[in-house]
Amino acid sequence: MQALAATDRPLKAYIGMRHWTPWIEDTVRQMLDDGIRKAVAIVLAPHFSSMSVAKYQKKIKAGLEMHHGHIDFEFVNQYHTEPGYITALAQRVREGIQSFPQSEQDEVHVVLSAHSLPVRITREGDPYADQLLESARLVTQQAGLSEEQWSWSFQSAGRSPEPWLGPQLDEHLRALAEKGVSRVVSVPVGFVSDHVEILFDIDIAAQEVAHELGMTLVRPPALNTDPLFIGTLASVIERKVASL
Repeated sequence: MQALAATDRPLKAYIGMRHWTPWIEDTVRQMLDDGIRKAVAIVLAPHFSSMSVAKYQKKIKAGLEMHHGHIDFEFVNQYHTEPGYITALAQRVREGIQSFPQSEQDEVHVVLSAHSLPVRITREGDPYADQLLESARLVTQQAGLSEEQWSWSFQSAGRSPEPWLGPQLDEHLRALAEKGVSRVVSVPVGFVSDHVEILFDIDIAAQEVAHELGMTLVRPPALNTDPLFIGTLASVIERKVASL
């Protein structure tokens, strides 16, 4: 909220979640009780998908129906090309590379990743995968990487029989090792904070694979409260507030 303090309108922040408390529906009820009539909703996921951001938006609508209320919501669908977000990630890339001795930095390979989703979303015209690659290209360009210095993978695929977007990070690390890559920087672009799908899937599971392969795997911190990222969120919200 400090980043939004300069706006012309007094703003109040609410937090709602799909999988834990405070539940989105309960947050909507609180907003109605507080007399809120206009609001901006932003998900901490920069890339739009019908299976991610859209589901949060549906929960908000369900909460309004459940509590028989009305709030004019402006939804932020994506912010995957915002300059502050891209710059913050490019800084993570450089930070990861610079953690290696200078004599080894030219040999470091950067792997960008995001949460996998079922392959069927691409057939349905979902923009998720395209937006991810758009972010990846912008980040690597700003970080000054050549096409040979970076690659893409997905992670955290669900346990269901249908095919999921790949390659998965563990498979990708094995493929890189076969090409002689032994130094890797892992930078998730689809996650903005250090949570379980980074702390376990990369810091534990992927590190185990890297150790098995004799590979050094480095992961810089997620964006978390990086001022560039927080400023990006504030800027996106302010533009939506102006349209209310």
